[in-house]
Amino acid sequence: MADNVRNSLIKRIHVLKRELSLDDDTYRTILRTVSGEESCADIDDEYLNLVKQTLEGHQQKTQQTRIAKNEHLQKKISKLGFILNWNWTRIADFCKQQTGKRSTQSCNPSELTKIVNGMIAIINDKISKQEIVLPHAEMQEFLKYTQRPSIKKEE
Repeated sequence: MADNVRNSLIKRIHVLKRELSLDDDTYRTILRTVSGEESCADIDDEYLNLVKQTLEGHQQKTQQTRIAKNEHLQKKISKLGFILNWNWTRIADFCKQQTGKRSTQSCNPSELTKIVNGMIAIINDKISKQEIVLPHAEMQEFLKYTQRPSIKKEE
């Protein structure tokens, strides 16, 4: 492999390391597992390609996990918005208030979690003030999303 191709491959590996936020020990463990070496400089060209492919695989899994988590949180926000009787404009306003972003679509999982927790707090407050009264099935659904213990159905 030509030196410039090898150097670009090593640069790509280091970019992936940074993008994956790998600490040095984890990074060296991956290198050692794939190639038997602890430094890209010591790895032959064939194994450098394997290291790159391994890190790209990790990156793809990380992105898929992030997308799935975002979709899950978006569904939670939608259901909580229904309980609050908020339309998407009101949800977007709350998003702006909580995160500074104009819509939930532009939020990362941490920001979406902040929105969910804020909506849950509002619902809990409204339930305690009896401003929202949920039928048993909806209350069970809400409790599932808040991960609170279920309440007994009143007889």
